[in-house]
Amino acid sequence: MLVPVFIIYGSIGSGAEIFASENLIAAGFGSIFAIVGLYMFKLFTTPITFDKNVGFFWRGKNTPELYGKNDPSNSVRLSDIHALQLIAERIKSDNGSYFSFEINIITKEGERVHIVDHGNRRSIYEDAETISKFLNVPVWDLNR
Repeated sequence: MLVPVFIIYGSIGSGAEIFASENLIAAGFGSIFAIVGLYMFKLFTTPITFDKNVGFFWRGKNTPELYGKNDPSNSVRLSDIHALQLIAERIKSDNGSYFSFEINIITKEGERVHIVDHGNRRSIYEDAETISKFLNVPVWDLNR
């Protein structure tokens, strides 16, 4: 919403009419970009939490107990975590290819729950090591 305000404010300062059609069009486009940007920010910044006090790993802002029943794709009891799994995969696109690295939880029942993935190998290894030490579980590196 800041973009439309700046456009209108700039127009007022130059002596233009506030509700001129070009100002309304610019404000409309600015609003659309602002709303889409905020939505994408919210979508791509979902918190990932490992909480020993609650005893759960979960994705999202609410603790698993608040849901009434737990969503197995978004929460796992810490006591059910057997290991962490590191996987690398080559992603091919029209512009070339790159590696994507991911960390998964392996439960005692053998289920796999996705934690995070991104393209920075060093960072993903550091993240896996930090989580491994925090939970006292091994890291299974399938890339070696």
